[in-house]
Amino acid sequence: MRRPIFKNPIRRPSTADGYGKFKIELLGTGIRYVIVIPNHITLAKVHEIIQTLFKWDEDHLWDFRDECGRRYMDECVWGVHDDVIEDCIPPSKAILADVLPMRGDKLIYTFDFGDDNRHILTRMAAPKAPGCYCVKSEYAPSPEWEYFEYEMPDDDCETWRQPSIEEVDAMLKSIL
Repeated sequence: MRRPIFKNPIRRPSTADGYGKFKIELLGTGIRYVIVIPNHITLAKVHEIIQTLFKWDEDHLWDFRDECGRRYMDECVWGVHDDVIEDCIPPSKAILADVLPMRGDKLIYTFDFGDDNRHILTRMAAPKAPGCYCVKSEYAPSPEWEYFEYEMPDDDCETWRQPSIEEVDAMLKSIL
């Protein structure tokens, strides 16, 4: 399936050799980040970034889905559940700039298919400066998230705290 060509001057293709600005938000929680990362990284690396930012623990299946319906599936199921991954693309082979080339393009990242933790990754306007850094880290709690926290046993998780911009910068630098 071919992507439509947009004539709107606001929607410009990104460059694979530069940096892109992306908003990542966990739906239903009010937790979101705006980060600048290289365009040339793979979706497997984006998965690692999201795992780190949201303090997930890598113990569940995950996938990405783009607006065209393509699915990029956790490669640990390859060879085990081939019926599930028939039309999937390996995240280690998918480059961020190819998957989200235009401002406004979105990707859904789902972690833990049982709990269905959905994140939206959106390409934003080009960053003002290159590098790997956090532009914004915010947490505006929603009733759903407060309910979720209430249901979690105290001994199973530490109290969640939104990391500062400096802490997110350090996380990004450790991954990239």
